[in-house]
Amino acid sequence: MKRVSFMVVGIMVLFMQLFVTDVHAQSSIKFDAFVPTNTPTPTRTPTPVPGFDDADAGSQATLPPAGQVSGCPSPSLRLRVPGTIYDHHRQQFTCFKPTMFVVHWSAAWTTAQGTKDYLDTHSRSCQLALDRNKTIQALDFYPKVVQRGWCAGNEYNNLSINVEISGVYFDEVITNPGHSRYQDLTIKSDKTVALICWSLKQYG
Repeated sequence: MKRVSFMVVGIMVLFMQLFVTDVHAQSSIKFDAFVPTNTPTPTRTPTPVPGFDDADAGSQATLPPAGQVSGCPSPSLRLRVPGTIYDHHRQQFTCFKPTMFVVHWSAAWTTAQGTKDYLDTHSRSCQLALDRNKTIQALDFYPKVVQRGWCAGNEYNNLSINVEISGVYFDEVITNPGHSRYQDLTIKSDKTVALICWSLKQYG
């Protein structure tokens, strides 16, 4: 595989140490809630398209219009991120070659669907949102590029794959195995590492 150029590699190693091994207390990684910034105007509104979404995605799952989004490959080249349910955001932006990851907490112990719906109602978007039981692919992935979101803040929207994990104050949870949210956060963290590993293999 080509040399991985993602800026996140070193962070990912620490991230994996923090959540997958037993060195939780040794890490000083902090997780930030997303900070809203000025929002560009979406260029398209998605409409339901049969045949691509999972049966368990529900009636609310949507795809972008059949027409090609400016700056993105043909819709026929869309990829499904493994283990996800497809539910496209209302926003439609161009595509880019990702060079980093941004991992956010959602600022509330809700669900992946709750996170995705909140972003929709506040003119925000992310590529992936997850909770303990569900992972949503909310923007399009292609073999070499990813659809841009609007959640990471400023120029990072043009560089990163953004993962929203449901929850808040993770540093207080992961350093306390007796915390009521500890197991929940560990499961979600393992899912996040798996998504990052898949993305590194796809775009590295």
